[in-house]
Amino acid sequence: MARERLTRRKAVEDNIPYPGTVNQSDRKFKKRDQYDTFEQTVNHELPDMRTEWKDNPRDEIGFGIPKVAKIYATAQKAVRLAVLFLGDKVDDKSIEAQAREFMRLGTARIDSALKRFAESENLYG
Repeated sequence: MARERLTRRKAVEDNIPYPGTVNQSDRKFKKRDQYDTFEQTVNHELPDMRTEWKDNPRDEIGFGIPKVAKIYATAQKAVRLAVLFLGDKVDDKSIEAQAREFMRLGTARIDSALKRFAESENLYG
């Protein structure tokens, strides 16, 4: 014997009254395929699924470093290295020119140069 689901109401399909329509004898039901169907469209802003932020450098806390701040920090390090290289008695234009040259090396090379200077500083002190 085949079991018939209770949720599938044969009365709905054939417009036969069933106990759920008490006092609603004139109520008519649509067949399943007659109901309105619609294409779902997005009516709200979708979340931002970009992941480029994962490739950006992070500081020691974990916050991203914006490009402008990174360039500013590199420029400060380049000026510091230029002052260490030329001395503090040289005019500002020479220090700026040397710092611009150091900027072309990149942040990693400037950092390693400052580190080497700090390690060798006690030899001359």
